[in-house]
This record gives sequence, C-alpha cells and structure tokens, in this order.
Amino acid sequence: MKSSIVTPSTNDTGIKKLPFKQGLIIGTITVTVISLLVAILVIVKRDQSIPTAAATTTATTTATTTATTNVSKSTTATVMVVTSTTTISTSTTGTAQTTTITVATISGTPITTTTTFITTATAATSQTTSSILTTTTSTGISICYTRSWNTTGTTVAGLTLGPSGGCALLNQLYNPFYLVIDSSFNIYISDRINHRIVKWQQNATTGQLFAGDGTAGNLSSQFNRPAGLYLDQINQILYVADSANRRIQKFSLNSAMIPLNDTTVIGNTSQLTRLIAVYFDTVNQYLYILDVWTSSVLLFTANLTQGIVVAGGNGNGSLLTQFNNPVSLFIDQNSSTIYVSDASNYRVTKWLKNATMGVLVAGAYGQGVNASQLYYPSGITVDKNGTIYTADFVNCRIQEWSTNVTQGRTIADSSNGTIGYASNLLDRPYNLRFDLNMKLYVVDSLNNRIQKYNVINNSC
Repeated sequence: MKSSIVTPSTNDTGIKKLPFKQGLIIGTITVTVISLLVAILVIVKRDQSIPTAAATTTATTTATTTATTNVSKSTTATVMVVTSTTTISTSTTGTAQTTTITVATISGTPITTTTTFITTATAATSQTTSSILTTTTSTGISICYTRSWNTTGTTVAGLTLGPSGGCALLNQLYNPFYLVIDSSFNIYISDRINHRIVKWQQNATTGQLFAGDGTAGNLSSQFNRPAGLYLDQINQILYVADSANRRIQKFSLNSAMIPLNDTTVIGNTSQLTRLIAVYFDTVNQYLYILDVWTSSVLLFTANLTQGIVVAGGNGNGSLLTQFNNPVSLFIDQNSSTIYVSDASNYRVTKWLKNATMGVLVAGAYGQGVNASQLYYPSGITVDKNGTIYTADFVNCRIQEWSTNVTQGRTIADSSNGTIGYASNLLDRPYNLRFDLNMKLYVVDSLNNRIQKYNVINNSC
C-alpha cells in the first residue's frame, strides 16, 4: 500500500562545513574593509523642501553606504564565503531612492544574498549608479531578528517521559500530526494513529475527545488517519483532512455535544487520492486542499465539487512547476499566495496568484543540516512580515527564514540535528503553530507530545 508519508533515512546528521581556500596565512590577520561610498545626487528645484532624517546602513566587511535618508526596511542574512563579488547599485527616481547591495560567491558555497534598502531622499531627478568590488575574505552580513524563544520547551499535551504511543488514553498521543490553537488557547490535535481529534485546554493534564471514536472507519463519527487541520476562528469551524477516507470533514466548535459528528465538505471525487493538508480562506471563501499523491494544491469554491489546480499538478519532480512529496501548505489570504513544504525536494516554494510555477523561498541546497539546507521540511506557517517558519523534520529542528535570505535560523532544538526527548530536544517535529502571544507550539511527533516555547525577546 502506498504510504502518504515518506520518511527518509536519518543517517546524514553531520554538519557539512563550508569550504575555505587553501594556503591561508596562519596567524592573526586583520582584514581592512574596503568601504564604498555611494553618493546621492541632490537637486532641489522650485524651492521644494522635503524633510529627511540621517541614517547609516552598513554591510560588515563588504561596503558602507551613508546617506541622508529615511530607511523604511532592511532585510539581511548571515553568510560565510571566501571570494565574493559585491555590487552596490543606487537608483533614484523622483523622491524615492533604492540602494541594492548584492553579495555573490565566486568560490565556496554557491550563495547569493541581495539586500535592498528602500529610502526617501532629497532628489528630484532620476539617476542610477553601480559599483563592483571583488574581494577575498570572509564576508558576514548581520541581521536583526525581532523575536527569539526559550530553547527549552514545556510539554502541554501528551506525556513528558519520552515516547509512549500505542495507547488510546486521553493523556497520551500516538504519532500526533497537526495542531491548531483557538483564541482561548485550547489546542486541537490530530492524533493520527489513534484516529481521533483531541482537545487540550490550557494547563490541562489530559485531553478531551473532540471528534472520532479512536478506531479507523468511514462513518461520520470516525476517521482514518486524520492529518491536516484548519481552524476558522471567525465562524468557529474546524476543518479536518480525513486522509485515508479521501474527504474533508468540518465540525462546529459551538456544538454542545462532544465528541462531535462531522459534515463532509469535500469527498467522493477522483481528484483526491491522499489529501494531507487543508486551508480555508475566510476572505475569499476558498477551500484549499493539498494532495500528496498527485503533488497538487486544489482550490474549491462554494458549491464546487471539482477542484481547480492552483499549484503543482505536473507530476512528481524537481522543477519549479512540480512537487515531490508535498506535505504542508499555508495561504496568505490577502494576496492568495500559496506556500508549500516540498519535502522530498528539501525546499519551500511560494506560488503567487495565477502563477504557473513556484518561487524558491527556503532550502533547495540538497538534504543536509547546514543553515542553508532543509531535510524533509514538513509543517509551515508564515507571519505578517513574510517570515517563514518550518518544521525541519529529519533535522529535528524548527527553522526561521526571513524574507530574501539564503540561510535559516534555528529557533527550537539544536542547529546540528540532535534527536532526543529532553525538554530542549525534539524527535521528528511535524508541525508548528503560534498562539496570539507568539508562543511557539511544536508537534513533537515521535515523542508523542506537544511542546511550547515562550517568547523571551520581542525586539532587536
């Protein structure tokens, strides 16, 4: 029987070090940074006066740009290279100036990092300047992350003493798969192998049977390996991807009778083979379904029994028009942008509305444990700033990818892929979510528990 989850080998857990040039001079070397100043042409016409504020933007060991500007956004990454080309381009049109710093590796790990500063300057004409600097050195560009979490998790569902699956007691979980959190901090978990949805209230020591009867089946009171969940907070509806039954079920959280009987929203269609994730767009009233076997994302509108393929659907493969074992999705409801964890391609891609191919936003440097790599990425969520958070399944860590970066930052577990059941470790984390206070919740799948990580810093 074809499995909906393909678990790769976990033998490769060593850190792959970046190559450095041979023949480096032994000893202390002081690298003098070549600073490149990009001047802004200031032309004032017709007695116009535009208010400005002084700001300095510095790319460490590469270039320094100082201008009389108002900086509106800065996104950078941390990379280490040997020989690189730095291109600094300043484009001024009207009163808007854009300065772009691009660092591209000539030798070493193939990484290109582009940092763009969108500014306001006292310019009234259009001008573009560009400078190129090639240097042999180690290059680091700093980043200001706005938030960090405690590295030690607290078990908020399941047992704390390591793996204990196989029992249907309500204080236990067996291969939990997904979770959602409501505004009262109640957690809803798809307890996959126990074929049920359990609800854990805040600070509870045991769960409550919310839906399913604990046995595999296709009745309205049953599930067969429930997978993805989506909680519509506005209408108080929980959507469940009833994976092996090839249907989407929904439940009203306002029902007084627990456990709930469900209503089939989508089912009995040949388009669905092994649906693994569901997402309801409350803005446009669209239902998105991710089918792992057909490697496609389907969109269903109201009263539509056949879905429209909006991402993938071109067979398994590594092209940006394809997926290979996609396992999770996130929808930006304001732009209808689709984010997909493309597990066996070791990457995350995003698909803009009406796009015919995806855009790489994380990973795709092959399987591995380096900061630029993912190893079977699974659960995914995206915050309002476009920062991506993904459960790096085989590497047993949670990675944060800011916009326009080529390396992720580990925010839970260790960056080198250590497996364990101690409170600071994970074993095959499958999914993650944030509550209203940005506390991080992780489905620690093979430890059969849910871990919570508190925010310890909310600013740079």
